[in-house]
Amino acid sequence: MADHLFVFLKMFFNAATDMGVINKSPMKGIDRPRPRRKEMRALTPEEWHRVASALKSQSSDALAMCTVLVTSGMRRSELAGLRWSDVDIDRQVLHIRRSYHVVRGEKIFKSPKTTRSSRDVALDESTTKFLRLQRNQAQTFADLADRPLSLSAPVFTPDGVRPYAPDSITHMWQRARTAVGLSDVRLQDLRHTTATLSIAAGVNIGAVADKLGHATPGFTLSVYRHAVPGEQQDAANKLAAYLNVDASIETDQTG
Repeated sequence: MADHLFVFLKMFFNAATDMGVINKSPMKGIDRPRPRRKEMRALTPEEWHRVASALKSQSSDALAMCTVLVTSGMRRSELAGLRWSDVDIDRQVLHIRRSYHVVRGEKIFKSPKTTRSSRDVALDESTTKFLRLQRNQAQTFADLADRPLSLSAPVFTPDGVRPYAPDSITHMWQRARTAVGLSDVRLQDLRHTTATLSIAAGVNIGAVADKLGHATPGFTLSVYRHAVPGEQQDAANKLAAYLNVDASIETDQTG
């Protein structure tokens, strides 16, 4: 709201200045307001199981897509852009090479903006099973249509031809989260859950950065430092040891 008001007032006073109504725009020198950053929210394992149950009740696609999102750290547009050529089930690897968007009704595939965004993501056995079931289902539909399963076909599709629109994936998530009383958790928070729980489990920051497609591990650490297990306690213990606090206590007691 503040951003829209800023743009409107700037245009209004600039026009008034150009017309000679005023000598100088009162907006001159005023910085554009920064949007307030929404706080990230990571799911606990128990919360994920609750939502997963609701997703399963909704559809097999809903559960499979959100499972891939939370275990891979992908963005919803990257998930929508997945093709069978990007999935190596035998090696348990996803090749993230594009994203899919629907903008004002126009369907757009985009290449990654950076080399880091174009990445390979290793999969766990359970997520691989979801993808194997998805491929078997796609193969069945292709056989019924008497055609081969194309490697360029979308992995997740409502009709066997086009990908799910990113907003459709979000709506599936919203229905499931609301059903289990977690309305504050956004779909993009699954990506935060991937990072937070991975780091809390002791996964190397560099590996998490690679998974998310971040530019540097330093950026990942700056965002998810809170998730590093025992970091503050470890820092406190090391400082106390360096200062030899125990010796100070003993001296005080004997004095």
